[in-house]
Amino acid sequence: MKVSVYAPLLSRLLAGPRPYVGTLVGLVHDDRAHVLGCLLDHVEGGTPGVGSELLDALPGGLAPLGVAGDSDGRLEELALLSTVISLLPAGAQRAVVLSVSGGEGEGEPEPTAALFLYGDGELERTEFETFGAEQLRAQTVLLRLEGALSLRCKPGCEPLAEAFDRLKRTLDSPVTCFVQPEANRLLRAQDDESAPEGSCSELAGRRSAGRAQALFKLMLQRTGLVESRPAGGAPVIEYCRGRQQLVDLTLPISCVALVAAAAPLAQAAAALSEAALRQLAQLRTVITDVYREKERVVPAEPLHFNPEECGHYVTLVYSAASDDEKLESYRRNVHAALLLAADRPLFRRANRHRFDDQSPFLTNVHVGLSAPRQTAGQTALVRGTYVYHHYMQDRMDDSGWGCAYRSLQTLASWFQRQGYTGRAPPTHREIQQCLVDIGDKPASFVGSRQWIGSTEVSYCLQHLYGVESRILHVSSGADLGSKARALLRHFNDEGTPVMIGGGVLAHTLLGVAFDEASGEASFLVLDPHYTGAENLTTIQNKGWCGWKDGQFWDQTAYYNLCMPVRPRCV
Repeated sequence: MKVSVYAPLLSRLLAGPRPYVGTLVGLVHDDRAHVLGCLLDHVEGGTPGVGSELLDALPGGLAPLGVAGDSDGRLEELALLSTVISLLPAGAQRAVVLSVSGGEGEGEPEPTAALFLYGDGELERTEFETFGAEQLRAQTVLLRLEGALSLRCKPGCEPLAEAFDRLKRTLDSPVTCFVQPEANRLLRAQDDESAPEGSCSELAGRRSAGRAQALFKLMLQRTGLVESRPAGGAPVIEYCRGRQQLVDLTLPISCVALVAAAAPLAQAAAALSEAALRQLAQLRTVITDVYREKERVVPAEPLHFNPEECGHYVTLVYSAASDDEKLESYRRNVHAALLLAADRPLFRRANRHRFDDQSPFLTNVHVGLSAPRQTAGQTALVRGTYVYHHYMQDRMDDSGWGCAYRSLQTLASWFQRQGYTGRAPPTHREIQQCLVDIGDKPASFVGSRQWIGSTEVSYCLQHLYGVESRILHVSSGADLGSKARALLRHFNDEGTPVMIGGGVLAHTLLGVAFDEASGEASFLVLDPHYTGAENLTTIQNKGWCGWKDGQFWDQTAYYNLCMPVRPRCV
C-alpha cells in the first residue's frame, strides 16, 4: 500500500506540541492511503482515542488509517494499534504509523517525519509522498446531504435513547435513500448490489472553490419494502385515552462526505450513509447531555466549518441552550485535537461555512490575480475572508465622499467573517452616529456627507467591535515604500486588511510584496471608488483590485494607515 500525506497536516505535525499521540484519518482508494487529518489523543501514552466524538465530526468517507506521534524511543508504543486496525476501511490491510522526531530544543536538528506500515505485528518503514490543497480538490468530490428526521418519544433519558436507537436502525437500512435532484439519481444506503455503475466523478453537479460538489436530499422510503421482524406473533394495538407529554422534535440533517473522484458510486452511498449516522450520533450526544442538565429537550443545529489549515470540513453540533461563551472550553479542545493554533476563532457560530452564500457582494476579489511584478523578496497577504465594499452599494450614493466609510465596512466584514463578531458592517449613518456618541463629532455630523479618515476608522472599530488598531504615519506617498517591512509584519502577524487614507482618497490594503535587496515594494490595493456592478472580471481587469507600485500614491500627500489588531481568542 502506498501512502501520501496532506502537506499542511505534515507541517502541523512537525510543529505540534510534545508529547502527543493522535489518530490519522483519511481516504483509501486504489491501494493508496491519503492521509488528510489527525485527531490528537490527550491521554499520554496508550492506544489512540479513535472513539472520540471528533471522529463523528469528520466527513463521511474519512476513516482511521493509523497513528502519529513524537516517537523518540516510543515507536513500540505507537505500534499498539489494535483499536485502529479494527476500524480500518476496506482496502487498508495495514495501519499507517507516522513518527516525528527531533527539533525539540535549541541546537536540535529540524524535526523530521518517518512513515511505517504496521501489520502482522511488524513495522515496515516506507517512503511517502505529500500533496497540496489543489491536488486534493482536483481528485475528490464533496458530497452534501440535507434533510430532516422526526424524533418522537416520551420525556426521559431512556425513551430518548430508544428513539435515537430506532432512528439509527432506520438510517442503517435500505429504506434510507439519497436523491440527487440535479441528476435525477437515487442511491440507497446499505445496498451495494443496486448501486449504479460508474465513478463518483459523475456526481459532480457544480464546482465551488475549485472543488467538485454534489448535493443530495435524504429520503426515507415508506412503501415497497418489508422491514424484517422476528416471526412468532401478531401485532397488538392497545388504545388508551388520556393526556400525556410527548417529545416531538425535528432533527436537522446537514452533513458532508468526501470520496475519491475515481471511486465507484457504491462508495458515495456508503460515505453518505456514514455521514448521516455520524451526525445522528452527534445530535444524540448533545441533546441527551442538555436533557440531563435541564430536564427538557432543546433543539440542536449542525454547523459546518472549513478551516483553511485542514484538508477536510469539520461539522459540529451546537445546542440552542449554549452560547459561544459557554462553548469556549469545548472549542479550545477542538483546536487542540486538530493541531490548530488557539489564537483565532475557527469554530464559533459566525465561522460557519455557508455553501450557498446569498450575499449580494463579492468576497476575496484578490484571489486569482497575477503575482506582483517583482518575483524576488517576500509577499504577505490578508488571511481569511472579507467583503468588497465600494461606492454606490446598498442604494447609497456616496460617490465623492464615502471611500473611507466603504473601507471601514470592508475591515468590519473581515472581523465578522472570521467569527470575531456577529455584528454586520456598519452603515454610513451608524458610523456617523458612533463618532457622535464617543464625542469625536458634533450632532450635526449625522446625515452629512463629510469625510472621515484613518483615525475615525480606528475609533469606530474600537467602539463598535472592541478591536484596537495601530496608526502608522507616513510623511508622503513617496515614503510609503519605507513602511513595507512594517506591513509585512502586520500581514504575517495579524492578517487583517488595512485602511490607508491620504489627501482626499482612502483605499484598502490587502497585501504587500517587498524585495529587501532592491528596496522595491508593491502594494495589493482594493479600491472603494468603484461604482460598477458586482463583476469580478471587470474589477480585476480594470485594476480596481490589483498590485500597485509606489507611483500609485500621491507623492506629496500625507498618509495614515489604520492597522487593526485581531484579538487572540477562540
